[in-house]
Amino acid sequence: MGGDGRDPRSRTIVLLALAPRVGERVVGYAGQLAERGRNVVLVVVDDQRRPGAELDPRVRVASLLPAGRRSTLHLLERTFAPPRPAGGEVPRRAHPRLVAPLHRVAAMCYGQLRALALARRALRTVPWRELGVPAAIVAADLDSVVLGVRLARRHPTAIATSALDPELGTGETRG
Repeated sequence: MGGDGRDPRSRTIVLLALAPRVGERVVGYAGQLAERGRNVVLVVVDDQRRPGAELDPRVRVASLLPAGRRSTLHLLERTFAPPRPAGGEVPRRAHPRLVAPLHRVAAMCYGQLRALALARRALRTVPWRELGVPAAIVAADLDSVVLGVRLARRHPTAIATSALDPELGTGETRG
């Protein structure tokens, strides 16, 4: 099992963290894997939401959206919102009542469609071929599960899990 790419320790662990904020638990887990000599790629949604200086420099970060870019679903919500009134006290008070149901429906739809939209964008924007065949795919949050399942279908030999296990893909077993 030399350097032919079949050794699981020589392959990449893809860590999917598509929630709006990447937690310290995920950053710590990526650091643990990097300390063990694993190639780790952390997939996040936005450049602005990257973890700070506490992220191990050996961990590669792949972002789905360039810094400051809004998702299409949020833009659609703003497009279909009625415009704010120019003046008058009564219309100002009435505006939130008119817009609130629209925002509730948009928020429910966004909550349901977010994981699907992020998975689709990730499959198009992340350079998966450069990463090679992953040894493991870890979905660190609920928003990452759809993408994790799709990647697992593409790479049936990879371990797909949502458990943040430090011994993942090393061949080590706990006794």
